[in-house]
Amino acid sequence: MKKCLTLCILAIFAVSLTACSGTSTASFSTDAVTQAVTTVTPTEAPTEATEYKIHLPYSCFPAGGLPTDSDLILTNEDRECGIISKEKVSTGGMIITVEKDKYDQLLEHQKNKLCELIEREQADMYIDRIEYNDDFSEIVEYQVPEETEPEHSSDDDQNRALLYTLPYTDYSHNQEINYESVYYQALLKKNDDSEIITCTYIVKDSEGEVLDTSVYPST
Repeated sequence: MKKCLTLCILAIFAVSLTACSGTSTASFSTDAVTQAVTTVTPTEAPTEATEYKIHLPYSCFPAGGLPTDSDLILTNEDRECGIISKEKVSTGGMIITVEKDKYDQLLEHQKNKLCELIEREQADMYIDRIEYNDDFSEIVEYQVPEETEPEHSSDDDQNRALLYTLPYTDYSHNQEINYESVYYQALLKKNDDSEIITCTYIVKDSEGEVLDTSVYPST
């Protein structure tokens, strides 16, 4: 009888030890998970820039390549097109800061400005048409056929001949187009001043023969 009672007590003691051991393991596992969760630091997503900084080359500015005080003024037109700041560059040119969500609007505005200048230039009585590529880096002016040229005096002929003997820097009829072409290309390429941007202006006769080719700025 005593032996049986002893065996029962030992069995109960063994069951108690097993239960205690299970509780300890569960408690340890829960603590470990809690510690792991609390030590994880969430990774923050990088903040995306909301603006572009674009370098307008010195060749956009006729006054020695440096923008004037009036060039640095933020106009209502600038603000509408997303330009929020202008900064003069000591070596020439300007850096403009443009809102990303208005960048396309600014690009379209500059493109329309160029098209208007070209249409105005085409009104010249000696010009038949002006063609250009997608980024306005090459502009081709076609002269009207000689047989359809308007009546003009000998002085007109002399002045016209003189025009093509002058240095390119003395040309005035397409200079503004050159400036605005470089400006447009700088916007289109989101220029960081890593390359030279030029505009090639070609004059051809009605048969397509090249009369003059000029690159602005001269390289």
